[in-house]
Order: sequence, then C-alpha cells, then structure tokens
Amino acid sequence: MSEADNRKKYLKIGELISRFELSNTAEGKSPKTVLWYSEMLSVFIKYLKVKRLRQDLPSFTTELVRGYILYLKAKPKYEGHPYIPKQDKPLSPKTIQCHVRALKAFSSWLYHSDDTTPQELEDFFLLVESQLPFKPPAQILTSKKVSVNIS
Repeated sequence: MSEADNRKKYLKIGELISRFELSNTAEGKSPKTVLWYSEMLSVFIKYLKVKRLRQDLPSFTTELVRGYILYLKAKPKYEGHPYIPKQDKPLSPKTIQCHVRALKAFSSWLYHSDDTTPQELEDFFLLVESQLPFKPPAQILTSKKVSVNIS
C-alpha cells in the first residue's frame, strides 16, 4: 500500500465534508447551496457521533448509509430545532430525500476526487437509488380522463 493510499485510509468523513464544502465554493456554487449541503451533511456527522460509529473513509459503506436512512425514518420531526418543539411525527419522505440527495452529491464528489477510488464507492449509488423514500407520483390527468370523469 502506498503512502498516499495509507493517508486516504485515515481521512475523517468530517474532513472530507469540509473539502467538499471548499470545492463547492471554489466551483462557484451559490452560498445558499453550499450552506444547504453543509447543514444536511452535519446531521450525518451528528448521527455518527451519537451512534459512536467510526468516522474514517473506509467506514463510509452502504451499511452505514442504510443505518442512517433508517435513523432518519425514525427521527422525530423538529428534533433538536432551536425554536420549534419536536413532534411525535417522523421526518417527511421529502426531508429524508433531501438528506440522501446531499449524501449522494457528496459521494459523487468523493468518487471523482483524488481522495477515494471508484472501488470504495462502487455500490453506493445503487443503494441510494433503492433507498429513496419517494411516494409514487400523483397520476396526471389527461384531457381524455377529465372528459370521462365529467361525463
């Protein structure tokens, strides 16, 4: 194993998220977009800390992300919010989708960066696609369906 490969092995996910933020800023993404990614990914880092999970690059696996998605599905709405009290309802599917979308963007950046190799993330994208909490889209009514429903 080369020295560069050995250094990559010990990179912390938090450090990589900071590099991702810097990269997004350098690419000219809007400050709001950069902030959104940072906020979404900070919840992921908090999850790792609360669960006392490893935070190095080799631990960024599909199993870890599956656990995070299950955590989000069970997380109460507004938990930890500074002004709104937490509710008994879980996070909405759209909120979970936002968190997963941020992880997918981060993973894509990792895939294309010098900090990781494609083999380390090979089935991550398949996992993300299979775990999205989408509700089926509403049926679109065509003019023919509308005329049938009216008559």
